[in-house]
Amino acid sequence: LATAAIIIVVLVGFQTGYLGYSQAEKVPPGGIVHLVDGRFKLYLQRGPDFYGSWPVGPRHGSYHVLRPIPALLILMVVGCLFASYGRLRR
Repeated sequence: LATAAIIIVVLVGFQTGYLGYSQAEKVPPGGIVHLVDGRFKLYLQRGPDFYGSWPVGPRHGSYHVLRPIPALLILMVVGCLFASYGRLRR
């Protein structure tokens, strides 16, 4: 139920325009941009081309950053598996 709620909130944020994951120019710290029409938009990445890349970590080498849609799908599948495990064990 919690996984479904998180997915719904994120998808509604994307659809209403208050949440974005890609910006052509650098976003200020915090990720919140004041738009021309007076609204605010929260960007999930602060610079272009961060999602889907292999940045170098400070301690353990490079790591892969998932794009938002595959990450949400993985979250949903793992959440459903976790929920079904409780029913299976009863």
